[in-house]
Formats: sequence, structure tokens, C-alpha cells
Amino acid sequence: MKKEIQKDIPTRKGSLILLFLTMVVIIIYAYLSDSQSRLDLYEFIPLEIPKIEIVDKKVGVDPLNAFYLIDGQVVKLENGASPEFGIVRSPLIVDLDEDGVNDDAILVLGKGLEGKHSYYITAAIKYFYGYKGVNAVLIKDALTVDKVSYADKKIKVNYSLDKRKETAYFQLVDNQLKGVE
Repeated sequence: MKKEIQKDIPTRKGSLILLFLTMVVIIIYAYLSDSQSRLDLYEFIPLEIPKIEIVDKKVGVDPLNAFYLIDGQVVKLENGASPEFGIVRSPLIVDLDEDGVNDDAILVLGKGLEGKHSYYITAAIKYFYGYKGVNAVLIKDALTVDKVSYADKKIKVNYSLDKRKETAYFQLVDNQLKGVE
């Protein structure tokens, strides 16, 4: 009986080796045939990463250091201020252009003529390469601004005008801030 078991062992060993070699051949065949289909796929995929050009050089690193269009002139804010304008309070961080990335709504105070100040609302749109400021809209004759909030895709500004409370709404349309009802 011992001799029969010993005769059977080489047969099992041979079967295992044959099975192993068969698997190796199948794997090599599958890899080679699949590599051809991978080569076909690579013909359609560009291997170079396209160079990204920033067309508009007026891009800031953050909302406090960006360019804005205020009263028809390009104004560069540095640390939230320029000689004529300054950010009044912390920016309101919301997704204004609905691209899934938070932008900033900013309240700016401008030095007006005869010591009279003017409030503006503007926005800094966040792109992957920095922040781009948009146009600023004058908040008519506001003496003080009480609150800036965001709801229903609109920036809401509550302000005081000669002891009366007023509300103005603004919305980003085609990267332009506009007053809306």
C-alpha cells in the first residue's frame, strides 16, 4: 500500500505543475492581448498636460488682495484697502456662481467727495488660480450697513438711510454683480 501512495504522489505533483504552467500561459496571453487594447486606448488620450494660460492678469491671491471694478476704474486692494477704498467687514463666504466652490461677497467703503462715504457691494470669484474681483455696485446713499447675508441666490444688504431701514438685493449674473428686486 505504501508503494501505491508513492506512485500516486509524482502524478499529483505533475498535475500541479501542469496546472501551474497552464495558468502562467493564460495570464501571459491575457496580459499581452490586454496590452494591445491598452495601446489602442492610449492613442486617444493626450499624454501631454495642456498649458494653462491666465488670460486676465488681474487675479488676486485672496479676496483681500484682488482687483475690483469700482466706479469704472480698476482698483487693487492690498490687505483689504487702497487709497480710496477699503473692505468694511469680513467677506461673506458663499457660492455665488454655483460652481461648488465658495466665493466671497465683499462690502467696500469708498471715500467720497466732501467727506461723504459710499458703500459698495462686490464679489471675489474663486478660480483654481486665484480670486478675480467683479464690478462693485453702489448701495444708494447708505449711511450705515447693518447686515450682509445670502439667500435664494441673492446677496441681501440691510442698510440705514436717514433713520429708515432699507434692503437691497444683488445677484451675480454672467460674472457681473447686478441689483435685483
